Amino acid sequence: MEQKTKEIVAAIRRDYDVMFVIGIGGSYAGSKAAIELLDTDFPVVYIGHGFEANTMDQLWEQYRTRRVKLCIISKSGQTFEVVAALNYMETKFRTKYGADFAQHMIAITGAKGKLRDYANEHKIQTLLHPDVGGRYSVLTVVGLFPMAVAGIDTDEILKGADYNHNQEKALITEYAKKRYNAYQIGKRVEVMAVSMAAAQQFADWYQQLFGESEGKDHKGIWTSVLVYSRDLHSMGQFIQEGSPIICETIIKVKDPCNQLAVMNQVCIDAVAKAHRDAGVPVTKLDLARTPYDLGRLFNLFLEACVLYCKYLGVNAFNQPGVEAYKKEMRNLLNEEKY
Repeated sequence: MEQKTKEIVAAIRRDYDVMFVIGIGGSYAGSKAAIELLDTDFPVVYIGHGFEANTMDQLWEQYRTRRVKLCIISKSGQTFEVVAALNYMETKFRTKYGADFAQHMIAITGAKGKLRDYANEHKIQTLLHPDVGGRYSVLTVVGLFPMAVAGIDTDEILKGADYNHNQEKALITEYAKKRYNAYQIGKRVEVMAVSMAAAQQFADWYQQLFGESEGKDHKGIWTSVLVYSRDLHSMGQFIQEGSPIICETIIKVKDPCNQLAVMNQVCIDAVAKAHRDAGVPVTKLDLARTPYDLGRLFNLFLEACVLYCKYLGVNAFNQPGVEAYKKEMRNLLNEEKY
């Protein structure tokens, strides 16, 4: 990150007790994955990724007496969930901070758009959202800023992402080819399994990355997120002996060595072998709980996704289908049915 951005991060950590982040999709998934997986020392709370009034009320009640910073992340500022959450938080901030409410906000947004206009009107501090789709933004200020506020070493994240040795490049190509080959032989569901609940948000980030990138022209593989060993007791039977439509990626998260951790590692190795023996194409990757290794895996999947979509023959960077439900929402709201 730029030095100016690092100074903003330091000021937030010094002057506030918690940062709320409004964002949806790629505007929150990657940074939230890092924060849930790695060691942090400053609370970052995510809102605005749904229309859940109860959750918003509970979170505000929990933190309303604390010094709260609000970060709004949206390239355009027009997403329904973001607009609704910002309206909610503006009311709370006006009550808490008075006329200076906007001085306790920061926006990460594009050079133009509704959020940029809102920030200019209220003189809100801004950082520039790069001109990339949200699902590809985890290694930009969109993902790195919340990580840094939480206390994650983002320089190490970027060092891991810049790991460009030939071995890593070969792994990216191999992963993309294996996924495409699975599609070619009729695999239509991918299980993205992680070996601990703390990594589930990482799997959710992966799910959006691939789902929104490849699901076009009636092509693509559906990604289903599971946590092992927990979900082996609900879906393990189907993966082992059910309809042969599944391929699998397993992320084996390395944890400090103790009895439970050893059991977990043995479980993951056993599952991978059993599923392979049953004819399921399995890719097993290791992930150390360090910023460097997480950055490496972020980059691996980002690059592999683009390459895989090229093999598949779809545009990895657009998402025209997402607009369908938004159009229907606009129609219903305009008809005043709600």
